[in-house]
Amino acid sequence: MLASGSIDTTVKIWHRDGRLYRTLRGHSAIVRDIAFSPDGQMLASASGDRTIILWNLDRILQLDKLAYACNWVKDYLQTNQQLEQSDRHLCSDFG
Repeated sequence: MLASGSIDTTVKIWHRDGRLYRTLRGHSAIVRDIAFSPDGQMLASASGDRTIILWNLDRILQLDKLAYACNWVKDYLQTNQQLEQSDRHLCSDFG
């Protein structure tokens, strides 16, 4: 995994093969520096807006897996007549 800071105020996470994985937003000025923690679980970004953001990469990756799974069962949750109404909203925040 690679990361880059940008003049457009974003931090981009890249696959090793060069494909964009995720764009992180939170700064309001150019991102001037980025650094991974030694264990690779956190990413720090420093911006011209005089802020530093610590990104929890483990959490970001887990949310992506959950969003993928919820998207996969979305139709089932909406159309299965045997589900309780409350169960139909299990993935509302992720799909």
